Amino acid sequence: MNEKQKRQLITFAMVAALVVLFGTTTDSFFSVSNISNLFRGASYLGIVAAGLTIVIIAGGNNLSTGATVGFVAMLVSRLVYANIPIVLCILLGMAAGAVCGAADGLLITKLHLPDFVATLATNYVYSGMILVITFRQNNRMVTKALTNQAFLQLGTGVGDIFYVTIVWLVLVAAVQFILYYTKFGTHVYAVGTNTSASQISGINVDKIKIIAYTISGLACGIAAIFLLAYEGAASAKTGEVYTFNAICAAIIGGASLSGGRGDALGTFLGCIFMQLITNGIYKMNLASEYQTLLVGASILVMSIFNTVYIRYTSKRNRLQTIKAERGGTV
Repeated sequence: MNEKQKRQLITFAMVAALVVLFGTTTDSFFSVSNISNLFRGASYLGIVAAGLTIVIIAGGNNLSTGATVGFVAMLVSRLVYANIPIVLCILLGMAAGAVCGAADGLLITKLHLPDFVATLATNYVYSGMILVITFRQNNRMVTKALTNQAFLQLGTGVGDIFYVTIVWLVLVAAVQFILYYTKFGTHVYAVGTNTSASQISGINVDKIKIIAYTISGLACGIAAIFLLAYEGAASAKTGEVYTFNAICAAIIGGASLSGGRGDALGTFLGCIFMQLITNGIYKMNLASEYQTLLVGASILVMSIFNTVYIRYTSKRNRLQTIKAERGGTV
């Protein structure tokens, strides 16, 4: 068992512990409808986090994901309300998300802005764009419900499985494949591990980062479309919770903000963990502030654990290397 598998096993154990805790202390936790809704709730976050994982592994970060989701949701809401063909609405929404991500990548690579500064700035820009295009009546912002049944069907599913969950699972598998079995994925890990060494070895670091941010924006666009289809309307606050929750899910799943670590499967487990906390607290009828407290505590604990775990494994690997060089003795 390698280090990645061990780290994923730890996250899986945490998820299993929460399942046992909430399954034995709450009613109807294991009901089909609850599990279906649990995965649905995790799917929106999971799609955003799957794209963000590539950015984090490449040594970056994206604080504009929530605003991108909100902007795309409002844009698509406007398009659907204007009776634009549904397929075109979907394609334009996905394109808008990709453009937002690409803009982040260009600011970071071509203008050499720190990712924190660039994406924090675009977070406000995209949030402002939401306010610009939102529905208004008598100069007041209003929320208008969508009535186009063809579009709203995207918010439903097959039996007890929502379409968004199916898309999430496919996306996780696709990102995992990209990271482990493609040249691009190898370069993503290389850039996140050591940018300077990657440049010396001939990797186009700027290209890798721009593609990573574009994928992240595209994932936000996809999540926004399904979220809008389920909720039936967009508001100025749509998507804002995903800004930090996606980062949290990746960290809990084993990604390191310093880059070079993590994968889609770990982030998948991290999203399940986050949604279990939300679902479990709701089932236990606890105040919502406990959700924030538990999520914050989980992030803190897992961040500390990641730091200690990385130091431990790095030290052990160095000792093993020295031992091998010295013929088995340290």
